Amino acid sequence: MNLSMETSNKDLLVQGAKTFGIDLDEEAIESFELYLKELLKWNRKINLTAIRSGKGILLKHFLDSFSAYPYLPECSFILDIGSGAGFPGIPLKIVQPPLS
Repeated sequence: MNLSMETSNKDLLVQGAKTFGIDLDEEAIESFELYLKELLKWNRKINLTAIRSGKGILLKHFLDSFSAYPYLPECSFILDIGSGAGFPGIPLKIVQPPLS
């Protein structure tokens, strides 16, 4: 099964992450591809987010979630109450796996 997002969206994700000091490896990119695919799929059934396009989710959810990254210690705990579709917790966990 090919989960690849469009090249332009992938580049947007990688370059956007770099602006926050995040270097995404292939495993992280694949995780975001799967997350995006599932968000788009389930958003048609239950309203997880008002944003309906892949590019919109990348910009307004994934990259917005990265904005907290520079302020998190490498090994820390975060509490993400009522995050709905998983923002910012899931994107932060993908880019910083030691988070609990």
